[in-house]
Order: sequence, then structure tokens, then C-alpha cells
Amino acid sequence: MADLWECTPRELVGWMYFSERVKKRRRAEFIADGTMAARGDHKDVNKLIDKLGRG
Repeated sequence: MADLWECTPRELVGWMYFSERVKKRRRAEFIADGTMAARGDHKDVNKLIDKLGRG
């Protein structure tokens, strides 16, 4: 990754755009996981935790 002080304004806007997309995706995944945990079977939640621990 380039030093932010060496980036052009256009590059900075690009970094900000994609970082916001990543944040939104992570929030959506967090909400989906929490919803599944609240509503789902504990076996499904344990499978997800095991899968995330391995990956």
C-alpha cells in the first residue's frame, strides 16, 4: 500500500470508496450472524464457529 501522503486525490477517493464497501459488508455479515445465532439451532451456530476457526 502506498503512503497516503503520496496518493493523488483520485486515489484517496478510491480508497475511501472501497473501505466503506468493506465496512458495510462486515456490518451486514455481523448482523446476519447475530440473527442466525438468535434464531437458529445451536448446532448450526457451532458449525459456523468451527468453520470460521479453521479458515
